[in-house]
Amino acid sequence: MAFERLSEQLAIVATIDPEAYTTATTVSSDMINMENHHEAMFVIMLGTVAASTTVDFDVLEATASATGTNTTTAVASITQLGATDDDKQVVVTVRGEDMADGYSYLKGVLTIGGVGGTVDLGAVAFGDRARYKPASVNDLASVDEIVNA
Repeated sequence: MAFERLSEQLAIVATIDPEAYTTATTVSSDMINMENHHEAMFVIMLGTVAASTTVDFDVLEATASATGTNTTTAVASITQLGATDDDKQVVVTVRGEDMADGYSYLKGVLTIGGVGGTVDLGAVAFGDRARYKPASVNDLASVDEIVNA
């Protein structure tokens, strides 16, 4: 019996590019179509968080893929992170059944708060248990290469 590789089970469906973000910055991930997956997992990776800087991350559900006029509500939020959280990771998962009726899309929203600081971070979201296999067919266009040993 052949087993699927992890790269065939998971798709990279959204990112927040790694960067040094400054306070008073809000960044959104790509929009995820949950009609293609049963579950999404966001992984937020922190570097150095400056003193007096805070990091909030919310997963919003939406009724449409366009971000302008659609209805969005928070379905999951992390506990606020700060300067004592250097070099940590946070994982947030959302299943399709966690979403309200009529909501088919998710996105991560990162908010940097505080006074005059920066934080190095990035985030990636994986779509799991794809409805259509292999899951990698739903990878973002920015996924350059998949290498299997």
